[in-house]
Amino acid sequence: DTDGNWVANEATATFGTQTIRVNYKATLNASGAYDQEISNEEVQHRNIEVTKKWVGGIASQVEVQLYKDGVAEGAPVILNAANNWTVTYTNLVVRDAGRTVDNLYEVREVGEAGNVITIDGAKYQVTYGLIDANGKMEITNKKEPEPTPSVETGDSSNLPLNASILVMSLLVAAYAAKKKLNLSK
Repeated sequence: DTDGNWVANEATATFGTQTIRVNYKATLNASGAYDQEISNEEVQHRNIEVTKKWVGGIASQVEVQLYKDGVAEGAPVILNAANNWTVTYTNLVVRDAGRTVDNLYEVREVGEAGNVITIDGAKYQVTYGLIDANGKMEITNKKEPEPTPSVETGDSSNLPLNASILVMSLLVAAYAAKKKLNLSK
């Protein structure tokens, strides 16, 4: 335009132009019209690589879920030996248009509650590492030890029988003592 601003009203890019994703914001003003703001900053993206580690035992597979600001993004992903227990989430928007803070991404194991998960009957303690500056994080599952079975140290199954024999023995002994006392008179 005459003020030096570039204006485009095309739905598709034409020869000599390049399509990029930019921040776009439209707000309703007091008069009921929309004010539009288009920044000249390209939308920033990041990748997050998640690797599963095992301590003391290993399962055949686990599922992990990506969350953006506490809301599940996409479908859960299966991690197993075939994919080296690793998944990379790509092209994640660092900050949504109109926001002043970066999006918070996290990855959690599906089925985990209170940092414990049961897989194939075995319990694992789940530890989530932080996403580092290179976009990498680890989730570690440590197998909880099997409970040690208690060892029986005595035979209590014959307690009623043993008690009955003891009572009978005392009665026989008392009877014999009474007989002996009567014979000596």
